[in-house]
Amino acid sequence: GGLPGERSWPSAASVAAQGFAKEIYSSMARRVAALGFNVNFGPVVDLNINPKSPVIGALERSYSPDPILVQRLASVFISEHQRAGITTALKHYPGHGSSQIDSHKGFTDVSHTWQPEELAPFVALQNQTGAIMIGHLVHHGLDPNGLPASLSKTIIDDLREGFEGVIISDDMEMRAITDGYDFTQAVRLGLAAGLDLYIHANAGPYRTDRVALYHAAVRGALEEGFVTEDDLHAKQQRIARWKP
Repeated sequence: GGLPGERSWPSAASVAAQGFAKEIYSSMARRVAALGFNVNFGPVVDLNINPKSPVIGALERSYSPDPILVQRLASVFISEHQRAGITTALKHYPGHGSSQIDSHKGFTDVSHTWQPEELAPFVALQNQTGAIMIGHLVHHGLDPNGLPASLSKTIIDDLREGFEGVIISDDMEMRAITDGYDFTQAVRLGLAAGLDLYIHANAGPYRTDRVALYHAAVRGALEEGFVTEDDLHAKQQRIARWKP
């Protein structure tokens, strides 16, 4: 994908192998700013535990299996974007690097492959970036109910204990969500779990009423007690603090 005529940028794996992170991410951030954006949903801080992971390792989206190296290079990504006035978000909490299935394409259970060190880059960098994106990852050890992390109050409460920034869903159109939940149900569960923002690719098929649908779903969630006005106000305040 990408805009016509746009250059492609080195993958995370390439940056780790070649160096030049500061130069690459400085150039990237300035280009993102020049295009009129104020947020880049990165860096990926997933550890390359499974190099054949169809959504992380195989696409060279991880810097390394080493959390220290991941933290160091992701920190450069964040600081160079901040220098250009672009805000960032760590992803995909609690760690997508051990996955054997692409959550774009269906249910993704990492219960038996996930490693505790996958949390390390999130803990180290969370106060540098101010936002964390949550993956649609099922981990029965972290949530015995088997809810995807993005809809799990148990997992989001654990993250919220040490993190005051914005919590963002991965794309709500991914099949890890749509195969198991209808739209309104997913929005309500996300609000109740503690999401502050939703990403929605609106790619299949494109709908012009998507914002109105979210507005209606949030209003319904408020009226039916899935979320309170105080909750919504707190979410708005976190988002306002995150904006560059």
